[in-house]
Amino acid sequence: MGLVESRVSSVKSTSSFQFRRRITGTSLVCYLVLSLAACGGGNQPVPFTPTGPNAQVVVTTGDQAMLLQPEPTVSFGTGGSQSSPVITVNEATQYQLIDGFGTSLTDSSAWVIWNDLNSSQRAALMQQLFSPTAGIGLSFLRQPMGASDFAVNGNYSYDDVPAGQTDPQLADFSIAPDVPYIIPLLQQALAINPAAKVVAVPWSPPAWMKTGGTMNGGNMNTVHFPSLAQYFVLYLQAYQQAGIPVYATSVQNEPLNSTTSYPSEYLAPSDESNFIAS
Repeated sequence: MGLVESRVSSVKSTSSFQFRRRITGTSLVCYLVLSLAACGGGNQPVPFTPTGPNAQVVVTTGDQAMLLQPEPTVSFGTGGSQSSPVITVNEATQYQLIDGFGTSLTDSSAWVIWNDLNSSQRAALMQQLFSPTAGIGLSFLRQPMGASDFAVNGNYSYDDVPAGQTDPQLADFSIAPDVPYIIPLLQQALAINPAAKVVAVPWSPPAWMKTGGTMNGGNMNTVHFPSLAQYFVLYLQAYQQAGIPVYATSVQNEPLNSTTSYPSEYLAPSDESNFIAS
């Protein structure tokens, strides 16, 4: 799939701005919705001349009155009312690249794909999602390490022990919860798009590593940082052995968000930086 980079470089009092993009790769579909309102003033309209590619417009509204509703196609071009926002595409100016676009095979989404679709439907969907030629070519997978807020059977980590117990040596570590359907789907995604990258991040460490003894909210008990580091290592090794190389990891999903509603954790910036450094 192609890569798109965009930047608003200036905003002027006339509501004009410049939009710059760089496109590379084999294919790209851009969905662009432009809402242009007449702003009034003395500028005379300039006839619009379509000179560039068309953009397909698809609209979904918050009240779900419109769900992926096709709208009339719009075209890039020159002219039009100069009192309306003007987009200047300058392909000669380049900034940083976007590495890819992606999704997440959470426990619940993976369960649906694996259990509610037959093999033919599942293969077709995976092609549509991950194939750079026959689909939209998703190339990033941000994978929860353990349960997120989308888990079929509730909270789980890769080292759960009875309440009140700890496992600092990680003797009970296992990625078994991911084996039935998450890992097979990740393997299939990487087989379809070998360039796809997996980024792993926990919504919460195991409950016994936290001060409150629960995966839902609370703080990390920093005494267990060495165990958490080894937890990452064992995860990376286990996924590598399953044929799923992990491109990158994050220490904590939404590290300033602690809620009792689902796996989460408050992790202070100083603690996070100490964990990464040490």
